[in-house]
Amino acid sequence: MTFPYFTISGGVESQGPSRPWHGEIVTACAGALRFQLPDGARTATLTVEAFSSPPGCVAADFDDVVEVGYRSATGEPSLLDWAQRPLCVLGPLLTGPGDYRVRYHVREVRFPHGAELRPPGVDVLLRIWPDVPGEPVAVKITSDWARCWHPARS
Repeated sequence: MTFPYFTISGGVESQGPSRPWHGEIVTACAGALRFQLPDGARTATLTVEAFSSPPGCVAADFDDVVEVGYRSATGEPSLLDWAQRPLCVLGPLLTGPGDYRVRYHVREVRFPHGAELRPPGVDVLLRIWPDVPGEPVAVKITSDWARCWHPARS
């Protein structure tokens, strides 16, 4: 990815206010969830895991973790790049259309000393499971870029 976000779209409906949530590393609006990436990230490795119930927490392995709820109208959301071009279909989700939670984990890739010429990157883990959508939760905020989005968690 060359721009600092990606989107899950297609059959995703926002929960709560009809306007986007501002000031978060995950924002939601009608039909989409947008995931910010750290400024300057030139590459992102994305892993998506689906569960039938809330998964265990792996926040210790990541710099920042945010959890949000959403409703999937079709049960088959797609991953889009910054220009809204489809990258792949994520579904079908385990229980089809309905309410879900997604936990967004981000960590900056740390290259060994002397490898400064490699482009900066991030590892991203999305964990998705059926659940009552509820409010967004900042589980862990430690990086400087995420503190800008979540100043109360500093």
